[in-house]
Amino acid sequence: MDLAAARRRALFALTAADASPARLDWRCKGLPARAEGLTGEKIGRLGLSLTGGDMMMPVAVLREGALRHNIAAMQAFADAIGARLAPHGKTSMSPELFAMQLAAGAWGMTAATAHHVRIYRRLGIGRIFLANQLVARADVDWVLGEIARDPDFDFYCLVDSSAGVGLLAEAAAAGGSPRRVQLLVETGVAGGRAGVRDLAGAVEVARATAAAARWVVLRGVETFEGTRQTRTDARGEAADMIALAVATAEAIVGEGLLGDGGPVLLSAGGSAFLDLCAATMPAAIAGRRVERIIRRAAT
Repeated sequence: MDLAAARRRALFALTAADASPARLDWRCKGLPARAEGLTGEKIGRLGLSLTGGDMMMPVAVLREGALRHNIAAMQAFADAIGARLAPHGKTSMSPELFAMQLAAGAWGMTAATAHHVRIYRRLGIGRIFLANQLVARADVDWVLGEIARDPDFDFYCLVDSSAGVGLLAEAAAAGGSPRRVQLLVETGVAGGRAGVRDLAGAVEVARATAAAARWVVLRGVETFEGTRQTRTDARGEAADMIALAVATAEAIVGEGLLGDGGPVLLSAGGSAFLDLCAATMPAAIAGRRVERIIRRAAT
């Protein structure tokens, strides 16, 4: 899908959703009783004062100037290193913030679960990177149904085993999916969250994906180095994880296992070391363009 068209589509859907704003009720933390049942705009007219004690504590405060600065700064960083930014929407789950991030130039939105993907779709997001695997039957069936329903839905998810590839391929075959599921091999580290731990295993998963090419297609390689960043050797370990992802991409390109056409997707996220993506992820592999996708939870 054309990137500009995807952004326009998402922003239109989000704006359209705002045409009928939701009424806030008792389920919203911090909302005083006299504001219950009102829309956000009408609540604003009440002139509620945080320091005056009008809100029920605790209350989170977002300063619009700082928020817009952070969004612009993160997008500028991605642009400067030649990467695409896929913000992790689970941090805010806010359609307004999604719209601001997409308008600033985000490539798409990252999700952690299939339920997040479902919410994003209701908000009109056209490109979603699920930084996880699809395993549960309900998750798989819903995503396959959404892919079939909307030919413009640009969806990606991860695999780190031949069994995981087989599960998706079998479900797609059983449902007669009209489009292939786009996959990235996830590489990881011993003791980490997930991912294949070595090059040989990663290439094996890529071969399994290529063997099921009727129903799935390999787009690239991913790693998630954020869970261990408090360790004293965290930066070195993150560099090793990115190096394994790059080596895997080089191997699968060399074997011709990636889907036809398009760039090689290399993605890393969750880390305080996103500068390593710029330093160690190549712009091309064997003459094939690399699309570097960074994922960051903070706005």
